[in-house]
Amino acid sequence: MSLAPITWVVLSEIFPNRIRGVAMSIATFSLWVASFILVFTFPIMNSALGSYGTFWAYSIICIGGYLFIKRKLRKPRANPWRK
Repeated sequence: MSLAPITWVVLSEIFPNRIRGVAMSIATFSLWVASFILVFTFPIMNSALGSYGTFWAYSIICIGGYLFIKRKLRKPRANPWRK
C-alpha cells in the first residue's frame, strides 16, 4: 500500500489547463527521481537498519505524506480554471 494512486489523482486535478502539460511533466520527473532515491537507498538502509527498521522508516515517511496531503490539500469544489 502506498500513496501512488493518490499522487496521480491529485496531480491530474491541481494544475490549471493552461500549464497542465508542463506541470505534469515536471511532477512526473520528480516522481521518477523519488522512485530512484527509494530504490537506491533501500539496500543501504536495509543493511544499516535491518528489514524491520527499513520498513518502519518508509512507513513513517508514508504517514508523513498522508498527513501533509490531509492538511494541505483542499476539498474538491467547482474549478474555475475549467470554465
